[in-house]
Amino acid sequence: MTVFRRLFLVIFLCGGHLAYAEAPPKPLKAERIIEKLSLLLRGRSASLQEKIDFKAAIEREPADFDKTYRNLIHNFMKDPGYAKAIALQHSMWWRIPDGTVARHAGVIVAENRPYREIYQRDYLFVDGDMSDIYAQYNVQTLADLPFNSPTPVFVPLAPQEARFRGLFSSPEFLKTYPDTSTNKNRKRSSQVFRIAFCETLQNVMAKAPAARLIEEGHGKNPDCIGCHRRLDPMARFFDRWLPPLPMGEFAVYEPNAKALGAVKLGGDGGIDRAIDGVADADVGKIVVAQPEFAACVGKQAWRFAFGSQVALDNQMAQRLATRYSENERLNPVIEEVLMHPYFWSEAEVPALHYDDVKGLLANCGTCHARASVTRFDPTAYPFLADADRNAELLGRMWKAINARPNVRPMPESPQPRLPLETIETLRSWIINGAQSDVGTRTLSDEQVEAILE
Repeated sequence: MTVFRRLFLVIFLCGGHLAYAEAPPKPLKAERIIEKLSLLLRGRSASLQEKIDFKAAIEREPADFDKTYRNLIHNFMKDPGYAKAIALQHSMWWRIPDGTVARHAGVIVAENRPYREIYQRDYLFVDGDMSDIYAQYNVQTLADLPFNSPTPVFVPLAPQEARFRGLFSSPEFLKTYPDTSTNKNRKRSSQVFRIAFCETLQNVMAKAPAARLIEEGHGKNPDCIGCHRRLDPMARFFDRWLPPLPMGEFAVYEPNAKALGAVKLGGDGGIDRAIDGVADADVGKIVVAQPEFAACVGKQAWRFAFGSQVALDNQMAQRLATRYSENERLNPVIEEVLMHPYFWSEAEVPALHYDDVKGLLANCGTCHARASVTRFDPTAYPFLADADRNAELLGRMWKAINARPNVRPMPESPQPRLPLETIETLRSWIINGAQSDVGTRTLSDEQVEAILE
């Protein structure tokens, strides 16, 4: 879909300025704009004087609204509360409990430093508690660890110290996503995909009969290889942390594990298509070089402002990824999102079309395109020509992905449940009538109510 479907909304963005087809969207009341922005960026309400000053500035120069509003964004990003807001966002995004890594992300963004420092760096960001943990590993640094500091400080790593050079080699990450004798680092690898590429790995093929699994074995079965081919190369990075990490404990680093050889990346299913041999423990060096990483940063900036209630269309997603790639800072991307009329104006959020949810349903076709009772092709909509039967199928799908009683859950166990944002996007599509690619409602209000009851 295009960035906007309404003529009164923005048609395109160029040179950092908004261009409109007709009259620009009407801004919200000044008090409402500054309150939304302050709660998001600073975690607190704007003061009465701030509201008065912002309203006066808009009324004084109404033609300079974009400039005045952009300056307000910049001022709020300088507030100490901004670092805390960014840290909270990353804590929820990464699903890593208390530690310094989320606070480090907040500092990096608030100071407008290169965002890749979170994933690839030559220093530690530690307080007294974390200093004790790093000391257990005999970490080599160029300055003393701050054992008595209640707040984190920057401590440069020694050049020969190959560990702890980013989020994915931090004790917090390794403890939160431990290695076991069964997952063999693949749990960690799947979280690298989710955190850095915004991709939740799902089953990509139909399950094989039990007899076939026994005959071909887990390692050769094509229904298993789809994920192995992607996770295993990345899992080899964590082989440098030996032995396998028991649940709830920290890893032990083995320097000689580098002798295991270079990690082969690239080819079918590899996370990289250009780098052909890596023996560096820092997964972040590879991650930040991928185009999928820039795209994920844009998605997370959008989610920071709108949650999962406002869908990010493909054109805006590409713009945000490009914006990040220009200087590898997160602040310009967040600023781009906050300049969107959906945040500061009365612009109506267009209803999702089927094209917006097609990708979310792609995996369904691996089984249902060949099913008997529930057969449908997720690449074409409406799924069924009969309107009533199509509504019935959507109802069954909705109950299945929400694990309603007496309904066979989808995806089937032990596959991970669908991400909350995926379910919310599908709900938004259904609640607006499950519109087709051309914007035609395929559900009546009564059918929508029956499906979502």
